[in-house]
Amino acid sequence: MDAISTLVGLPGEALKRAINAAIGTVGNDGILEIAWNVFRRGTQKAILTTVGVILKVTLSAMIGYLGPVDSIWKAIIDNPANQELFDTLKKDWWKVARFFVDLLEPMKRFVSAESINGDPPPEAARWNEYNELDLSQAMNRHATLSQVQRFFKSVIEVFRQKDLNVGNFEMDTRLETDSTEPAVTITALKRKDDKVKTDETWLFVNGIAGEFFWNHLAVSKIRDFFFDRDNPEDNSDDAKARRTVIKGVFNRSDGILWDLIECGGERRREPTVARRFPNTSTKAPLSSRTASSREAQATLSQALRSALIDSKTSRKDIIMIAHSQGCLLLRLSLEEIFSDRQFQGVMQAHLHVYTFGNPAYDWNAHAYVASTEHFANELDYVAKLGVLRQYSSDPNEGVNNDLTYCSLCKAGTDEKHLEKAKQLIFVNNKRQSGHLFGSQYSLQAKDYDCANGRYASALLARSQRRP
Repeated sequence: MDAISTLVGLPGEALKRAINAAIGTVGNDGILEIAWNVFRRGTQKAILTTVGVILKVTLSAMIGYLGPVDSIWKAIIDNPANQELFDTLKKDWWKVARFFVDLLEPMKRFVSAESINGDPPPEAARWNEYNELDLSQAMNRHATLSQVQRFFKSVIEVFRQKDLNVGNFEMDTRLETDSTEPAVTITALKRKDDKVKTDETWLFVNGIAGEFFWNHLAVSKIRDFFFDRDNPEDNSDDAKARRTVIKGVFNRSDGILWDLIECGGERRREPTVARRFPNTSTKAPLSSRTASSREAQATLSQALRSALIDSKTSRKDIIMIAHSQGCLLLRLSLEEIFSDRQFQGVMQAHLHVYTFGNPAYDWNAHAYVASTEHFANELDYVAKLGVLRQYSSDPNEGVNNDLTYCSLCKAGTDEKHLEKAKQLIFVNNKRQSGHLFGSQYSLQAKDYDCANGRYASALLARSQRRP
């Protein structure tokens, strides 16, 4: 103001009175019009600078009301795995955008634009039966609306707990309509012609944006591809002999926003103890600070321990299937259980792990179990950040296709660790781009190629669902 006073030759107070008088003459609308004309005549640099200053001032004013957002963001940034993530997002932003657009494809129920009545073609039946986004189904609408509620509730929780930091922040987006059951259980009949003659325990844990009905769809899909459907009213000796249970551990969502933050904090774990099978710790363990993740991990660990105790005497194999964020919880459970020596032998003899769309930075946990197979759609961007981080069938991608999905094996510093059979990675590169387990992940061997060589999947070799 002093510089302007000198320029126009008026004292400061006199200049203020002149400006106020002018404002009073033109009125508020006139001031806006003058400001707009000045703004339009500014150079591009001046406009961008002005906008930048306004945003900076606005954010600075808001920061006191955003609660732990700054701490949460710092925890995500500090995770080493996410440095590469942000670099990838800058370079491949268009792939990320395409990935999210492709996620909406199931909403159309895979109906062709040539359709007159909106009925999906017969070949789409196998996808729509487990389609999480088929909104013609009442419970899919229920689950989708629950996700909308959780999103807004998670935002409200961030603002409500504005005086807390990430160390003691609590996220819990329970809804009145949520199920109180910790798992989905579905009975099925073992196939008479199944090549695997031993009894087995089957477990599944769902991934990001989990709703109870979607967990039910996933377990139903596993049943239909690997078992015969059970009629609970059939009490024949044959049915009793072949009857088994598939348990789907329910990893309840805390809303898509917080689920993404959670995954960002848990993708990579830092080794702290160099021994044969190192326990590891997480630099930014955000998922352990959400009620739903704690509950899901506790349920999963309990189910695995129970199955392992049974397997010690029965010699049953345990088939453990995990999807997306569920893979991160599974890794936590495997590390926790393997630290108990009584379980180490049975885990390495009878526990078989299969992951779909695994977002983990690496998978050292393969050394804890009998076998490990990973499945991923090549255009699933969640998998591209995890299990397919160093893979592409496109020669223009410039990646090295180094699929040693274990930092300890890759480093070659632990010979005992290298004694374990390598884990296999199977890639669906037939333009299947989505991440949803029910509607976008195939369970048929013909859709996948092994990225490690000419190996066949032990899991998918047993899938006998219709083509």
